Amino acid sequence: MLDELTLAKDPTTSAKILMQLVKSDRLAVIRAVAANPNTPLEVLMELGSDRNFLVRAAVAGNPQAPASILTALLEDLENTDFEVVRQIASHPNTPATTLRKLIDDREHWSKLYKTCEASHFLDIAIGENPNTPLDILEWLAEDSSSGRLGVARNPNTPLQLVIELAKDKSEWIRSGVASNPNTPLEILAHLAEDSDINVRRGVARNPNTSVELLMKMAEDEDKFVRICVARNPNISV
Repeated sequence: MLDELTLAKDPTTSAKILMQLVKSDRLAVIRAVAANPNTPLEVLMELGSDRNFLVRAAVAGNPQAPASILTALLEDLENTDFEVVRQIASHPNTPATTLRKLIDDREHWSKLYKTCEASHFLDIAIGENPNTPLDILEWLAEDSSSGRLGVARNPNTPLQLVIELAKDKSEWIRSGVASNPNTPLEILAHLAEDSDINVRRGVARNPNTSVELLMKMAEDEDKFVRICVARNPNISV
């Protein structure tokens, strides 16, 4: 017989069983229920106000968490743990209005958690979120080195921004563009000749990279670039 934690983690566990498991006295089980995509909405709503921030963070990271729950998790700013905030900033269901609020409050998070790392991770997550409004993407690309990395990876980043970021002096920004599934082939071809191996690896992994370009990259001096080429979905087995 499967134990509680195994059942709570299993994405095929029924909603009925998950509603029973949430009554467990084991924190690990409750966290697993909060993260399970089959957990009913009413249970997620209840867990969203749990006293333990690890449970709330699991709710914020649940792929089925609706915008209403994600927004509600931010209502009590002073008692919101940063891991909850980071999960919300990354979640594809987070609405543009909430992402804008996170940007407006970014200094608050840095002061609250007494570290500049809070804004660093927040800027990356918001920059990468597909729901982030264009004006925020443009602002992050201009004023935040961390945000540029997220914007470089964002599949909704406008072409003109992608072109600019592909020329960034930071190899991490260029590697973000290289791994973006919407980066045009002509930019990927340019990045395939980049001096940085992480940029070339990004191109080699990108599903937009043509077979012709991949065949050229199959001769790259870097072993892991060649491995990425072999694993690219455009290469037939």
